Amino acid sequence: MKLSLSWIFDHINADWRKQDIDYLISKFNAVSGEMEDFYKVKFNLKNFAIGRVIEINHKSVKLNIPEWDKDESFPVRSDAIINHYFMVTSDELGIRYAKLNDFNLAKEGLIPDLYLQEKELDGSWKEKFETEDIILEVDNKSITNRPDMWCHRGFAREIAAFMDLEFLPESKFLDEKPVFDFDKKTKITKTNPISIVIDDESACARFSGIYFESIKNRPTDILILSRFLKIDVRPINMLVDLTNYLMLDWSQPVHVYDAKTIEGEKIIARSAKKHEKLKLLDEVEIELVEQDLVIADNKKVLGLAGIMGGYYSGISKDTTSVFFESANFDPAVIRRTSLRHKVRTESSMRLEKTLDKNLTTQAILRFLNLLRSYKLEFIAADEIISVGTPAKEVKIELSHEFLEKKSGIELQEYDVTLPLTRLGFKVEINTQEKNGFPEKIYSILVPSFRSSKDISIKEDILEEIIRFYGYDKISLELPQISKIPNDLSHIFRLRDIKNYLINTAKMTEQQNYIFLNEIFLQSIGLKIENIVAEVVNPVSTDMYRLTNSLLINLFKNIKDNFAYRDSLRFFEFGRVWKQGVKDDIVEKRSLAGIFFEKKSAVNFYSCKSYITDILNLVGINFKETVWEQVIKPDYVWAMPYQTAKIFLDGKKIGIVGKVDPSFLSKLDVLPESDAFFFDLDGDFLINHMAKTKKFVPLLKYQETYFDLSLFVPLNVKTVDIESKLKKVSDLIINVDLIDSFEREEWSDKRSLTFRILLADPEKTIEKVQIDEVWQNAVKTLEKLDIKLRD
Repeated sequence: MKLSLSWIFDHINADWRKQDIDYLISKFNAVSGEMEDFYKVKFNLKNFAIGRVIEINHKSVKLNIPEWDKDESFPVRSDAIINHYFMVTSDELGIRYAKLNDFNLAKEGLIPDLYLQEKELDGSWKEKFETEDIILEVDNKSITNRPDMWCHRGFAREIAAFMDLEFLPESKFLDEKPVFDFDKKTKITKTNPISIVIDDESACARFSGIYFESIKNRPTDILILSRFLKIDVRPINMLVDLTNYLMLDWSQPVHVYDAKTIEGEKIIARSAKKHEKLKLLDEVEIELVEQDLVIADNKKVLGLAGIMGGYYSGISKDTTSVFFESANFDPAVIRRTSLRHKVRTESSMRLEKTLDKNLTTQAILRFLNLLRSYKLEFIAADEIISVGTPAKEVKIELSHEFLEKKSGIELQEYDVTLPLTRLGFKVEINTQEKNGFPEKIYSILVPSFRSSKDISIKEDILEEIIRFYGYDKISLELPQISKIPNDLSHIFRLRDIKNYLINTAKMTEQQNYIFLNEIFLQSIGLKIENIVAEVVNPVSTDMYRLTNSLLINLFKNIKDNFAYRDSLRFFEFGRVWKQGVKDDIVEKRSLAGIFFEKKSAVNFYSCKSYITDILNLVGINFKETVWEQVIKPDYVWAMPYQTAKIFLDGKKIGIVGKVDPSFLSKLDVLPESDAFFFDLDGDFLINHMAKTKKFVPLLKYQETYFDLSLFVPLNVKTVDIESKLKKVSDLIINVDLIDSFEREEWSDKRSLTFRILLADPEKTIEKVQIDEVWQNAVKTLEKLDIKLRD
């Protein structure tokens, strides 16, 4: 953003030429924002003059140029009117119309017709033209939280405060006129025949306006022309220029409608209708959506609220009566509409910053003041009409102790009161007793132009005080950091689990989005109904529900990648969201994985061994757990009878099993494809406190063992066999499953081999004892219809 220093000093009782500019810039950067650059401007008007139109034909326009004592013909231009004045210049190519870029303006085009007295054609018009100035270029991002500084007056307030200069009061710049406030709709008065209606109060906080029965437009003023040229603003005509001048001076965007184009004596702020169309002032036609806010009358749209007016409601040279709009809109609505239609204007940029609602009426009073200052003829309504409540000053109380404690520095009373009063705050000081001692309390009224966005809490006041106090005055001191030992066991445990899955189980870690992919769910016909967490304002309509199982996105990984590999092994450690005890949402961690084979079966027991190894890593002996067969799974991907829930001390810590072939087919894999899944409680795995291992004295006498190879019915659990065998004899100290396999021709059984370890604490075990245990074991197993293999 570019600003004129001479314009800024219109609001300061001082001469800008007498200021130390280097100090001003450095102080601004230290206190207020970030000044990207500044440079001096000095226009040389020696080769410029102004001519009066004395003749127009289809080929040329003839100007009389008294300053150069000559008449000269120029190309035809659409805005040429007899007795109107145009700026010309002389260079090596001859005399021509003056252009905007003759004054280093970035925009192309001719200088428009100008307003001046005929006696000023001798060159005295140059006295009104500001030829010297200093232009400030400010980084917009550094003041995005300061809507009050998006204008020359806002900068003047800051500069006057830190330069200790007199800031001129509002009364010098505002006319006096009564304001009639209404809730939703204004009433028509004798001098104000147009009413204001707000249909969408959430998008339009305040809408003010005034009717001009007549207003006489005229060409651009010389002074305004010179100021606009310096800050890259295109001059058009006096009425339009004054609305732009007002916005740049006071920060409030405004718009002027030709009153003859307003039908039904009503101007409305409402949401657009679907497929409604609007031709903007730049002649671009857009199709509106229902989320757009528009200004309309009873029959048509007049403009895109806060962004740009409509083509057919704008003022022209034939305009005699106008309605002046000054409104405050919701920043988010303006921002989204501006981006949606790719129309970003100086007006929309300011309204995106949460402007002060009170500016709507102040801007009208400022406009009336400008009309009088530049002697434009007008007849205005007797009152300003306004819909919506004005902004109120915010009161914040804080103690001197709070300021010193938070800042860490010793402050004097004037360190608090001086900068705040200079910035427009009202400060009262009171004393109250605390713990038997007097305590100084500041009662601060925050002006509406600061409370609209950036001042709302005590810490904001502290920031205002400290930035003027000077950050450079605060001594640098390293903070004291107390080093407290932290328990990192959960970090190392997670690392061990991942290393095992990657290096031993040969799995690949995935990091998926925490959201369910709705497109994927639709493609496989999967309905997830027990989702408890949804995002209110999602970035994407395809991702708005927080997942309750990591397996869902892992299945998407399988679908996306199975064409490239015959074998896929994916795992993920992440967060899921589930229903709590009541209606609350509980965030948990989970470890999930899938073993997938495209053209062969997945071995259940091999995959199961990986799970038991993970449990061993966290200090859980497989035999301490209970594996409960699932007949009716809770999840559609789990295969009945080949899925098991894992329990430890009665608490469920996970679920494992084969993937149901009918679900697997929805992933468009081969018919012979197979998969195994696991979903374990991640919080339990990394936080489980393993039992302390105690030393067990070694047996005095040698151990021995024998193996039993068995044919076992499929409905008999391994854990039940181990339990039965341990009860056969007191000599049995351990039973381990050491081998298992199945064959297609064994439709109802499988082969299991158990190793039975024997020992006698009192003596060396004898062969007779071993044979007796063997025979009893066989008899016990026969009762379960388990037979020895040949």
